[in-house]
Amino acid sequence: MKNTKWIVAVALLTVMLLSACGSKSTPTPTATPTASPTPAPTNTPTAAAPTAETETTSENQVGRCEAKPLPDFPTSGLPITITDNDWSTGASAEDAELTIIEYSDFQCPACAGASPYIDAIVKTTPGIRLIFRHLPLESLHDKAYLAAEAAEAAGAQGKFWEMYNLLFEHAIQGYIAQQNGQATTEWIALSLEEAPKEFAKFAQELGLDVERFSSELEKGVYKEKVDASVKEFGSLGLSFATPTFIVGVNGVYFQPNLSSYDELVYYLAVAKMKKGALTLFDTPPTMTVKEDRTYQATLKTTQGDILMELSPALAPVHVNSFLYLAQQQWYNGSDFFYVRDNFVALTGDPSNTTYGYPGYYCEGETDGNFDIPGTVGILPTGQFFITMGSDASQLNGQFTQIGRVVEGMEVLDALARAMPRDPTAPAPDVLQSITIVEK
Repeated sequence: MKNTKWIVAVALLTVMLLSACGSKSTPTPTATPTASPTPAPTNTPTAAAPTAETETTSENQVGRCEAKPLPDFPTSGLPITITDNDWSTGASAEDAELTIIEYSDFQCPACAGASPYIDAIVKTTPGIRLIFRHLPLESLHDKAYLAAEAAEAAGAQGKFWEMYNLLFEHAIQGYIAQQNGQATTEWIALSLEEAPKEFAKFAQELGLDVERFSSELEKGVYKEKVDASVKEFGSLGLSFATPTFIVGVNGVYFQPNLSSYDELVYYLAVAKMKKGALTLFDTPPTMTVKEDRTYQATLKTTQGDILMELSPALAPVHVNSFLYLAQQQWYNGSDFFYVRDNFVALTGDPSNTTYGYPGYYCEGETDGNFDIPGTVGILPTGQFFITMGSDASQLNGQFTQIGRVVEGMEVLDALARAMPRDPTAPAPDVLQSITIVEK
């Protein structure tokens, strides 16, 4: 399947995400809202060459599995130092497995458009820490510096992130109005002289000492801190563009090459897998499946049991892989992380990042038909899904069909309607174990 089908939790201001503010030496992160199951991206970081494979042929199809070792993180990176003066949210410094540093501009349309995505990622993904730093592009945005100082003035009274939210929320509303050809009185459209009064209204809404806030803003008390952030960014040798993201793993910081903001979680997934969050196999399994047999898989879930019948004749390589992973108890503890009415329920990632895989990919055998509810399909990563209605027909010919549900559709229907990176979605149900019986 194509690696451009991302599951994205929110879909606000997609058009604004198509172009960042300023110039950029790497592709601009873009959001691609889709509902298609997805494997981990293979473009970042670079994966090592395949080391082993197993292959078989089945009537007009060629299926094969090949090893995909985890990509390596850089061993040296950008000269980044995190201090107590940084604004931080998400995981603590001690618990963070991935640190994201965002250099941003409150008046930048792309930054405003990114903020709901980034906030959702941080709120719903344990192990991620977000550091926000100012990079106001004053030549493009006349009130960017003032907005950064307003955030600092609010931060001095313990309300940085609350002001951060208000600045971006109102910027979003203003840009949406402008995009629709409507007039707006939001702060992005005010003059530099008018903006401080609007920021004072935000301060009042947050319960701040408005007199102190306005006085500090007028005197430029926090301009030096904003200047220092801009100067530090300049020392990194990166193109001045917002938003710019830097990720840190094990104290090494580098600029990721993103094609969607959701891919930031991919770096966390790799970090977790490198730490042993799930078993990775050096080579794909040998072919032991018997094409003249059927196999029954009982999925024990937090809502009850689902009985599936697997048909090796449909896709011997993928069925063989599924059986192997199930028998190794590899799937145990996987969330049903994406469940949508009339579409699919997706599970099979024990790292619970949505990007976990067993150390190998399986490809080919991708002409499955998903018109009927209860059809079981599988991804190259080993993650698998069960169709829940007619909307799944859009997956025909794109994924591999390995079987069908014979009992437990009512259990499937009872699963929580989960959505990755959506703070409003309910907690996902869990695939606790799989039992295999050969018939």
